[in-house]
Amino acid sequence: MSSKEGNEVNLSPDQTNSFWRWVIALVCIMFTLFQIYTAGFGQYPSLIQRSIHSAFSLVLCFLILPTFKGRPSKGRPSVLNIILASVSAILCIYIAFSYDRLMESIGLEALPREVIMGGVIILLVLEAARRATGVILPLLASATIGYALLGGYIPGDWGHAGFSFQYVIEYLYLGPEGLWGVLTGISATLVAAFIIFGAILLTTGGAESFMKIALLLGGRSYGGAAKVATVASAFFGMLSGAAIANVATTGNFTIPMMKRLGYKDHFAGGVEATASSGGQITPPIMGAGAFIMSELIGQPYLKIALSATVPAFLFYTCVWISIDLEARKTKLKRVPPEEIPPVRSVINWRTSGPLVLTIGVLLTSMLMGHTPTKAAFFGIMTNLGLFMFTQSISKKQFLHRCKVLLSGVEQAGKGMVTVVTLLICAQIVISMISLTGLGIKLSEMIIGASAGNVFLALILAAVVSLIMGMGIPTTAAYVLAASVVGPALNMMGVNVLSAHMFIFYCAILSALTPPVCTAVFTAASIAEANWLKVAGVSIRLAIMKYIIPFFFIYRPSILFVGHWYNIIETIIVAWMSANLFAIGTVGYYRVPINVFLRVVILAVALILIIPGVTSDLIGVFFMGGLIAWQRIQGKRLAVSVVETTVEGR
Repeated sequence: MSSKEGNEVNLSPDQTNSFWRWVIALVCIMFTLFQIYTAGFGQYPSLIQRSIHSAFSLVLCFLILPTFKGRPSKGRPSVLNIILASVSAILCIYIAFSYDRLMESIGLEALPREVIMGGVIILLVLEAARRATGVILPLLASATIGYALLGGYIPGDWGHAGFSFQYVIEYLYLGPEGLWGVLTGISATLVAAFIIFGAILLTTGGAESFMKIALLLGGRSYGGAAKVATVASAFFGMLSGAAIANVATTGNFTIPMMKRLGYKDHFAGGVEATASSGGQITPPIMGAGAFIMSELIGQPYLKIALSATVPAFLFYTCVWISIDLEARKTKLKRVPPEEIPPVRSVINWRTSGPLVLTIGVLLTSMLMGHTPTKAAFFGIMTNLGLFMFTQSISKKQFLHRCKVLLSGVEQAGKGMVTVVTLLICAQIVISMISLTGLGIKLSEMIIGASAGNVFLALILAAVVSLIMGMGIPTTAAYVLAASVVGPALNMMGVNVLSAHMFIFYCAILSALTPPVCTAVFTAASIAEANWLKVAGVSIRLAIMKYIIPFFFIYRPSILFVGHWYNIIETIIVAWMSANLFAIGTVGYYRVPINVFLRVVILAVALILIIPGVTSDLIGVFFMGGLIAWQRIQGKRLAVSVVETTVEGR
């Protein structure tokens, strides 16, 4: 009997794949539209907003992400993944429909079915996080759950009364501080809105504009290709908030360009990894890190973005100067003139106008007092309007732009999956740390190990933050480290903004620091280079990022805290430190510098962290003397070269 006779339709593999592509695209578009609507017209009550948001992200995670990395995709989800996606949706939506019961009941006890449902959704969240980024975060979340369940069997200070399995499930699944807590709330509002903003901005021409601006700014100078990578990656990174995605996006253009111009493969990879890890510290968006910090410490977003301005400038100053000196030292080629776009093609209304106006609307909205989520909505609408209606276009062009726009909306939905699943999993860790008091114990351990010495406490805090950030994207890394290290620094009298900026910087250093340096791995694979050599270049170029956190503590005026004259003084001193670090690590200014002098230069750069007139004067006189001496040596070398050339003739 034929399938036609049996009233059955057998789809070919291509038809099946096409069907599921449409399904996934539809879910992505619905997810994005839900987030845009709630950003602009008001959010649902917290549990409803967060559970629907989680449902979309988990469904897409199981439909899109492969069960195991490295296995070829068949173009359609397996039956198991379809089941996991369906169950995830049902268990999340159950919370939305149970909102009244959960909010109106005091001392709510879970129904037998809810205990099972809660256990299943926790396992699904752990599996989703594993697919998104690997096993580190799910293992950490599982360990904190195990600590909550077995704490009663642990002797000494690290033990606690212990919690029953049912209570832990109730706390995580039915309580407002569990899976649906603060982190999931931030994800369902701020993070989602800005991921959509960035994805649509890049899809509608922002990516091309960023690359043209980068070529125009850095292409003509020494080490132009590396400087292009730095500028382009900064632009992309502050929107994406993910160093790995940033490397994969811009690195596929910048790394081959650098290698083509004669740059060593490991240097090309190191430049891209370093630049891509800087976007997350660059205002105004900072890869959503600023918004999360704002929620955690209760300070306005604009204050945090302003505070991060000078540190980001210093980081890129050090990277830029390091690249310039390296280029002069090793005679790196510039970008060919024919590859640099004309100024008029970049600085005009059609090319950069929509980009500038969109970001301008975003910032103006926040300055006018709108919430960041609402400001992102205005930015998205501005971008869409400019893209669709600012130019006279034919019907064919209009339909093409509609397709591009739909593609951007779809990509925005896919772009949220990884970050959202990680934040939901990280929320489990935060919830268990809060429930068991583990954060206080770890803070007391740091204080005890440092014997009350602030510098030792900072070193321990930096190490803990670095370890907790390994293999985890910026936002999740910062949140986890802040929950453990933040209370310890606060107990020692460190300013809350300084403490959290310190933690933020240290946590994201894991993208460059071995052994789990994800940005380095990605850049090394594109550059086809030894990853250890790439890591070495990255650490050298990004040295200021390792040092700036200590400025936050010892010279908090770098964050625009304190009197204006202290702020100006600190900016000047920190700028000198950045220059000295660049010169010392490269070993070149006008002429090569020997090892002994390089050590002295780096020592003086470190001394400038210490506040006081003495350290400032040491820095001023040393830097002035170094520049004067190098200029004299440079002139002597030039005269010697000329004389040698004349004699040779």
